[in-house]
Amino acid sequence: MIKSHFQRILNKFKIAQGPSPAEIVKTGLLFLALLILISRIPAFNEAFERDLMYYMTTADRLLNGWSLYTELPAFRPPAVFWVYALFAKIFGVNPLAIFMMGLVCAWLTLWGCYVAGRHMTGPWGGLLAAATWTIISGDFLLQANQPNTEAFINAGLAGAFALLVGATPDRQQTKRFILIGLLYCLASLFKQISLVVTAIVLAAYIILAPWIADTTQEKGEKNFLEIRIKALKQTIWAVLIIVLGWALVIGYFQWQGHLAAFKESLVDYGRGYAGDLWGNIWDFLSNPLAYTPARGNAFYVPLTWLLIVLAVGYFWRDRDWRLGLWLAYFSGSLIAIALPGRFFPHYFQLWLPPLAIATGYLLGRSWLMKRKLALGLLLVALFPFAGLRIYQYTIPVEQIPFYKYGLGHGPEATESKYIGFWISQHIDQKVIVYQWGEEPGVYFWAKRSIPLGIGIPGLFMGNPPASLVQRDTNLLLKRLKELHPGLIIANKRMLFKDHPIVQWMSENYVKSPSTPDQFESFLFLVPK
Repeated sequence: MIKSHFQRILNKFKIAQGPSPAEIVKTGLLFLALLILISRIPAFNEAFERDLMYYMTTADRLLNGWSLYTELPAFRPPAVFWVYALFAKIFGVNPLAIFMMGLVCAWLTLWGCYVAGRHMTGPWGGLLAAATWTIISGDFLLQANQPNTEAFINAGLAGAFALLVGATPDRQQTKRFILIGLLYCLASLFKQISLVVTAIVLAAYIILAPWIADTTQEKGEKNFLEIRIKALKQTIWAVLIIVLGWALVIGYFQWQGHLAAFKESLVDYGRGYAGDLWGNIWDFLSNPLAYTPARGNAFYVPLTWLLIVLAVGYFWRDRDWRLGLWLAYFSGSLIAIALPGRFFPHYFQLWLPPLAIATGYLLGRSWLMKRKLALGLLLVALFPFAGLRIYQYTIPVEQIPFYKYGLGHGPEATESKYIGFWISQHIDQKVIVYQWGEEPGVYFWAKRSIPLGIGIPGLFMGNPPASLVQRDTNLLLKRLKELHPGLIIANKRMLFKDHPIVQWMSENYVKSPSTPDQFESFLFLVPK
């Protein structure tokens, strides 16, 4: 008796000596979050991609009271501009605000990947999913260390998927589905294409509902139908929240008197930008290697195909509904990538969370079931990513834009940064500076606000209605004549000879004799 008593005390002491699994997981997540933070510091002062500069300079003017979609042409839903404005208000219009946005998005998605993986294969599977996300979340090849719209979308989609994997149709769970709807709604307010993922995943949840509720085919079709009806009722809550969210946004712009401009920017320009949606999807799915980022193929293609094969195999063999939901998430992400028809590298960030979640799930499951071949193949497919990320840390910050964007946008992004520095040092604040041609980073690095709204639909890309292009081109020309900038920084690639604004510049401006010669992508123009 005394011996057994001391044995119990000894066992308690032994347990107290080591951390519990929950503590290990918490420590692991904190370590991964810290690793994400540290891994992004080397690129803190890189020359940013033009989309980010467009969002930040637009947000700067929003804080000064300018109106979105009227005074500030914007070809995205409003959320990205509002969030940029929020972070600019907190941290200022500077690289720190951009860094913090990217970091917060990465951390939120880290949590989403962990929770999804935990629901699918336990805490260790969740931790493996989070670890995979940590490795791939900052990949320079996909520009994933920057807070483009895809970073915000991923936080919403991964969080919603994590909640959905933990749902079951045999309980009401209204609050859960309201939150799912809120996350899907927020994601769509950054880009409407995320609604494709939402629709496919929710449809898959309804289809798989009998297996999610742990029913069997022997219980009859009536039970299958009842369970699916319950799942449908749950998803209706999510859909209602999405509809309500968009109704509030539309109502806000109606109240502001800007609904027509809002519709033109999101609908008319969007149609011209994307073109044939079904054609875009077919082109991508029929020959994905032709559209995936060329330098990333050696890394992402083997891992992606391996995950698909293993997921389909496990789903078919074990009837694991969680893999069915994942396949819906991944398929929806591919379609969302394809819809715009442009295939810029940052679009492919949308497949990173589903890849991380599946990797964590399959690694954990293969380990538990002692499937050594699958485990070995997964590790072999993952190993190059570690080498890739370590190599990317060695790239000097001045060379990162060239590595990311190549010789097209790379020199322009870099030069716009140093032109901004030059302007801040040599040009009086009273002199109005106007940048012509898609490089608003000039304003950002010069610490100046934009003098006019940036961009005209159809001026540089896309094919919106000709009447819209003509109207806005005339409006911009009128404002430039009234403003009469003292210095124009003109992107040489955008000097189309037959364009009315370029013709006006050639008639009224000459090349400045007192500007630096090291900038090859831009012309410095001053009034005649």
